[in-house]
Amino acid sequence: DEEAAKAINQFMKAAEKQRKLGWEITIAGLDEIARGRPLAVSVIAHEAGKQPLRGATVKLAIVRPGLAQPEQLADLLETAPGVYRGELTLNLPGMWVAAVQLQRGDERFEMQQQLEVSTAP
Repeated sequence: DEEAAKAINQFMKAAEKQRKLGWEITIAGLDEIARGRPLAVSVIAHEAGKQPLRGATVKLAIVRPGLAQPEQLADLLETAPGVYRGELTLNLPGMWVAAVQLQRGDERFEMQQQLEVSTAP
């Protein structure tokens, strides 16, 4: 399919552009998530050369796999150089995807992480 080839090509170009940025991103806190309990989430970001990534806009979306609309959408605030924090609460248990987007000027980095929300409150 020509459309599939175009989609794969766009994905590969975006992945290469992101790799060239050299940013290292870590999401902390998602492994502690439980239904109905507020949770602090941190995104720790470094530029190439291990310098803190300052001045980025960071968004975190929590979505069910296969659905377009996020259950939660949060803007994370920079609380220390390269550390962005926010809080979220999920009220439904099960499998979710956390999608993080960092943007600074024209530079953009995206990553996803699967998580499971336990039934324990």
